[in-house]
Amino acid sequence: MNQNQKIRELQEKNMQQANSILSRGALAFLILCPVIVLVCRSGIMTMSLGEMAGVCGLIAVLSVIPFLGSQRIFNEEMFRDLTLSCIEAIVCIIGLNPIINVSMLYLLVPMISVIYLKKATFLKIARNCFFAMLMVELIRFFGFADWSTITTENVFSVAYEEFVPLLLGYVLIMLVVYFIFDWLGGFVVSVAVMQAEPDPSKTVKQVKTPNAAEEKDSLYNVKGLFLEINQQVQGLIRGKDKALSVNVDYDLPITLKGKPDRIKLALVNVLSDFLQYTEQGTVTLSVTYEKGITPRKGQNITLICRVLCSEDLTEKIHEGSAMGVALGKSLIESMNGIILDKTFGRAVRQTCYTISLLQEVADEETLIMVKEKNRSEQEALVSHSRKKEQNILAGRKARALIVDDSKENRRLVKSILKNLGVEADLAASGQEAIELIESKAYDFAIIDHMMPGKGGIQTAKEIRQMEEAYFELVPLMVMSSNVTEDSRSMFTECGFSEIISKPIKEEELRLAISRVFLS
Repeated sequence: MNQNQKIRELQEKNMQQANSILSRGALAFLILCPVIVLVCRSGIMTMSLGEMAGVCGLIAVLSVIPFLGSQRIFNEEMFRDLTLSCIEAIVCIIGLNPIINVSMLYLLVPMISVIYLKKATFLKIARNCFFAMLMVELIRFFGFADWSTITTENVFSVAYEEFVPLLLGYVLIMLVVYFIFDWLGGFVVSVAVMQAEPDPSKTVKQVKTPNAAEEKDSLYNVKGLFLEINQQVQGLIRGKDKALSVNVDYDLPITLKGKPDRIKLALVNVLSDFLQYTEQGTVTLSVTYEKGITPRKGQNITLICRVLCSEDLTEKIHEGSAMGVALGKSLIESMNGIILDKTFGRAVRQTCYTISLLQEVADEETLIMVKEKNRSEQEALVSHSRKKEQNILAGRKARALIVDDSKENRRLVKSILKNLGVEADLAASGQEAIELIESKAYDFAIIDHMMPGKGGIQTAKEIRQMEEAYFELVPLMVMSSNVTEDSRSMFTECGFSEIISKPIKEEELRLAISRVFLS
């Protein structure tokens, strides 16, 4: 990684840390509300009750917006501008007071912007604050000036005496800060980059990191690799209003030979940047291969990974702020792969990156063949066990959770599970199900799709987003009267292991449970 990339990475990380600090630091301005009330009550400043409530309310809103925005806005640059604008607005409100001249307070926001270690950010904030200060001082002058002593002849001289020293002083201080920042900022960044690099003198054993050409290709399970990628990215976006959908072509060979660690690192970086910059919050990863030949063992196929976002992220990525995309591109190219920007659309542009990698087929068996083979084996095992008047759960004390707003459906499913030797708890809503699954351990849960309030999909998502590993692994089955290919894909993406069609059939439910316990 060259020096420029390291500096950009450092600035990106520093921006995240600074945003986190300022989002909480802005809450300190809430102290102004009781101060304003005390000043007005003591008679130092005269304000009506409505004016006082309006000013305090505005300050409170501006103080809280950055903290609330940190939970919803994942574009760090947008969040930075929002936070600094809120602080500047509070400074302007303070500057409008008729009692004390707080000219030096206008320097606060530009000085705060220095912590972002970007000259462009400092200049933009200094410019915005200059015009905000000018507007506030004009309002103060025309609103609070003693017009009994100001005539038409001397109004310009009075204004000159009021504004010129203030404006020149502000510009002079900003220029001094800029030149100091220009020298010291580059020095700080360089030192930080050097400190981030490992010190060879403190390393007990020097280990040479192999490049892509020196690394040996290894066998990897295609489904397992992209499952790991999905889980890693889901961990990064947990608790945020973001979603990742991973679709793997079942015609792909189950085992390929290549550099799985580099593929995973590249895709995780690209996906994390897409999810960070998207405002709609949905990114899709589709994995397939270049069709036209039947994959044979020992042959090479072109693995194709398409990352799609339904909005235009081109400008943000090309500005160089998307470090994950840059790192991902570098890793792909190190494996002699190709990453192309296939963004399309005119009125509504969609960002699409296509990654092509040459991989060797290590096993001709495809994912769909393995899936059908496993399904056939499971069904055969269930059929064999039923012939012997046994079931797949014989000998184990399994416990299930049944979630359905229909009392009749809950009773029906419970009676079927009872015949299988499974004990069941009942929940009439999604919220009740979440409370039960947090307090008890279940072997699996059967959840109705359509429920009032919190539906089956939302319930499954909240269960999957809980912290402990158990909630990621517990099998979830969905009951739905709308079972199509599209709905199956949607249910799978939401974390359901099995889909059971309504009306409930005992045999279908038996097979679904058996597949869960045999998988």
